[in-house]
Amino acid sequence: MKTITPSIVSSVSPETLDMETIPMDDQKCFKKLNDLDVFGIFQFETNVAKGVISEIGIDCFDDMYAATTLGRPDPLSGNLHVTYGRRKEGREHWESIPVVADIMDRSFNLPIYQETSMILARRLAGFSGAEANALRKGLAKGKDNEDTMKKLQKMLADFKKRSQKSVEEGKISQEQLDEIVATLEKFGGYGFNLSHAVSYAMVAYWSLYLKTYFPVQFMVALLNFTDLAKTDDKGGVVLKKYIQYARKLGVKITPPDVNTSEITFSLDDKVIRWGLGMVKGLGPKAAAEVLAKRPYDDFDDLLNKVEKRQLNKTKVMALIKCGAFDNFGDREFLINYYLGSVRKEKGYEFIPFGDEERQKAEEELLGMSVSFGVMPDDLDYDKLSDYGVLRLGELENTMEGVFLGKVGKIKKTNSKKSGKEMMIVEMCDDFDDMSFFVWERDIDFCEKTLITGHIMTVPLRKFEIDSDGCFYCGPQKDVLDLSEEE
Repeated sequence: MKTITPSIVSSVSPETLDMETIPMDDQKCFKKLNDLDVFGIFQFETNVAKGVISEIGIDCFDDMYAATTLGRPDPLSGNLHVTYGRRKEGREHWESIPVVADIMDRSFNLPIYQETSMILARRLAGFSGAEANALRKGLAKGKDNEDTMKKLQKMLADFKKRSQKSVEEGKISQEQLDEIVATLEKFGGYGFNLSHAVSYAMVAYWSLYLKTYFPVQFMVALLNFTDLAKTDDKGGVVLKKYIQYARKLGVKITPPDVNTSEITFSLDDKVIRWGLGMVKGLGPKAAAEVLAKRPYDDFDDLLNKVEKRQLNKTKVMALIKCGAFDNFGDREFLINYYLGSVRKEKGYEFIPFGDEERQKAEEELLGMSVSFGVMPDDLDYDKLSDYGVLRLGELENTMEGVFLGKVGKIKKTNSKKSGKEMMIVEMCDDFDDMSFFVWERDIDFCEKTLITGHIMTVPLRKFEIDSDGCFYCGPQKDVLDLSEEE
């Protein structure tokens, strides 16, 4: 975010965006979190984070940094996020402890930060600074092995014993003290540092604010700071998912252009333009040379201005095929003009280059098709919806249904648990991609029916409502091939 933020700041006027003075209680931002619109938001994109958000609800910045802590392994195992949510909504009773109200009220008496345990130790048990710090370290390492666990239990017993004076003095009830000790013991394996939690939440809030009020600029920056080869935990290309999300927001993505593109993604009159430096096979020197010699009046003008040693035949062809010269003419015309008239190649024959070739070239040179959608332009989504057919993105909010998409790779494998044969089938549309399992009993039917590259409807069911995983569930009559017959 320290690099993304300046990138976005530079694309709008300083008077419009000053990260030091943005309001920290913007309800539109919190609504995005609560709606789970967290794509591209630091620390909040994962399913675990979404589960925590759904449980506690985000109403203020305090909730945000609590969420970054409650989503850690030990707090989750102790269901502290559930307790936090119940207490926050008044569904579970809790009483403020005056002597530590300044640090405990914000988390509804849950000692979820390392600093909290240190302050509790000092104020309730009279620990010295060194003793309190030793307790903090003990909580962090308590579950490493049997020895550290014994040491932690000894320290917590000492803390509880020395806190009895505070109980006698009425600073805290015995019940509250017992709960704190139990929570510390259960939670001790990952007591998160408060300063880290706040810092993480601040970066997340900045991301959220930028995404809410400067969505196009945010997406440009997000795309530029994403490794082209980076994949998610399911093997999906992250950059492709970000582009799909940008399209969901209504942001137009266009191929590179020799006159308007930069090296990486750039903003061109509210359109995100693909970068020249991202064209496979072009190389940084050739891309820099193209940028340095522009503007160009036409295709010939570029060929005359750019040094031929920097832009050989392979690179010129790559630029034509990916669409970088589209403003100068049709790709098929330019390919044949370049090979037949400019280079006058011996034995030259006309090369057809229609939509199918264009789409394949973009996938090869840009990593995905930019000019062409996955789904047919004339597909009547409203009519399909009337028949109960859902888009892939709707799987997130439903348990079961008939979904429409383009069938991708189909792979046979074996279950690691049972050893039984199964299939994994990929599907995508213009905005989402996913994969589903086909169990052994349905393999024969699906293998004969599902066709890679075809637009089809498939009945799917999720394993659990909060899960991303799903499987073919039938009936067979709901599997329809909507691709046009050739």
